[in-house]
Amino acid sequence: MKEVSLLNEELEKRVEERTASLAKSEERYRSTLDNMVEGCQILGYDWRYLYINNTAEKQNKRPKEELIGKIYMEMWPGIEKTDAFDVIKKCIEERTSQYLENEFFFPDGSKGWFELKIEPVPDGVFIMSTDITYRRSVSMLP
Repeated sequence: MKEVSLLNEELEKRVEERTASLAKSEERYRSTLDNMVEGCQILGYDWRYLYINNTAEKQNKRPKEELIGKIYMEMWPGIEKTDAFDVIKKCIEERTSQYLENEFFFPDGSKGWFELKIEPVPDGVFIMSTDITYRRSVSMLP
């Protein structure tokens, strides 16, 4: 009985150490993503926002809390009629990497250009966005 008790204590200790190690690792990766210059978003297979980093929050012009857990098409009415939607859908369905330069029109009437790199990930798709509005506007000058 004493041996079983000692084994249980040792096992519990190892589980606690492993759990703490995983939590540190997750925090490190989340901190890295949160501080990237590019926007990072993860959409689930059901098109729900699972993750949005700080840059993507600014690019979306909406607080993360307003988007996390919500369905992409409900948050951006009409998005399913765009090239960006088609490219994301292709990545979800075919599990292939996709790329797109996309002009996005915000509900407030403003617009921006974004370079989108979409990658399949276990939870759905990872979207990395770079704001290229300035670059596109300069290239349009005569």
